[in-house]
Amino acid sequence: MSSDPVDNDRPDPLGSDAFRRLLRADGDVAQSLADALSIRIESADDVLELAARVSALAVRYVPGVDSAAVTLAFDTVRPFTAAATDQSSSSLDRAQYDIGDGPSLRALRTGTVVDMSVDDLDGTWSVLARFARSAGIGRITAYPVLSESADTLGTVNLYSRNTARVAPTHVCEDVIAVLVTYLCASLTTLGLESSWRRAADRVKDLMDARVVIDLAIGILMIRRDCDLPAAVSALNDLAFGNGTTLHDAAVAVVDSIDGV
Repeated sequence: MSSDPVDNDRPDPLGSDAFRRLLRADGDVAQSLADALSIRIESADDVLELAARVSALAVRYVPGVDSAAVTLAFDTVRPFTAAATDQSSSSLDRAQYDIGDGPSLRALRTGTVVDMSVDDLDGTWSVLARFARSAGIGRITAYPVLSESADTLGTVNLYSRNTARVAPTHVCEDVIAVLVTYLCASLTTLGLESSWRRAADRVKDLMDARVVIDLAIGILMIRRDCDLPAAVSALNDLAFGNGTTLHDAAVAVVDSIDGV
């Protein structure tokens, strides 16, 4: 197994205790994680790609997890979802941001793991509990992403349809630790390349652009009764024809009233 040299100021996920334990306990899983997560972080877009992989791998390798999302919150930027495996996890993340509290935001503020069933939520955030039930979610577990200086840069949010807590095995705990360590390393790398504020703004701008573009593609699929590739092509044609960026073309589609 090989990896690029790591700057001494940056966390080395492959050198973490959790990764070494996982390598001894289940080499195949450890190798799969390393292969999927060892990507070069050169831009905010790379961080979003890693966040998407972290979410997908959590669902694949952590028992009892049905969906997952990654919340980022650094400097003074409002918390936002950088990646989610499905609409339910994304919606539950946003519900917590709207309420201003919840398991993921509590993990952000305290730097500790927050694990709650929907019944637990009833006693603290009844609105969030109702939202979770309507989305078919029975349990939320949020793991903080802590930097070397103990700043909380984000959370990995795990959602389960089952309300009962799955007793974590040592392998399961190490998988989560490896995912969190990789995410921390990517955020640290991005923060060292530019200020946290500029890095956060760039990631947030990319997320906002992706949301608008995805929405515009969906609108075009409906309005033109076409499949995804055709809608993507149509949006590109609109951008080229109007001499605008893809994002600006998407905004025009979303803002339109009479259709395209």
